[in-house]
Amino acid sequence: MTSDLCHSWSNRAKEIAPLGFDKYFEHIILVEDTTEHKPAPAPMLEYLRRAGANPGNVVYVGDTVYDEQCATSAGVSFARAAWGSHQDIPNATYNLETPNDLLTLTTK
Repeated sequence: MTSDLCHSWSNRAKEIAPLGFDKYFEHIILVEDTTEHKPAPAPMLEYLRRAGANPGNVVYVGDTVYDEQCATSAGVSFARAAWGSHQDIPNATYNLETPNDLLTLTTK
């Protein structure tokens, strides 16, 4: 394991694990995991690589135009989290008004 990779895992342990969110996700991509950052597609492409996921089966949920640009550039659908967004994002594939609206995506 390289020191950069150790540093990355160390940050995960310090920043993510205490919040309790890590148990809900198989893959967590942090800023130090890619050299390019949103709006570039690198973070989403890294997720797709790690997960072995097909871009056509992935929805990126975000609340900024930078999230939408990242998703679109990586070839995945984008869902605007309107409860956290104060930006108009006209190219969003889905517009979610509440977190409960995420459940509608699981039936598509």
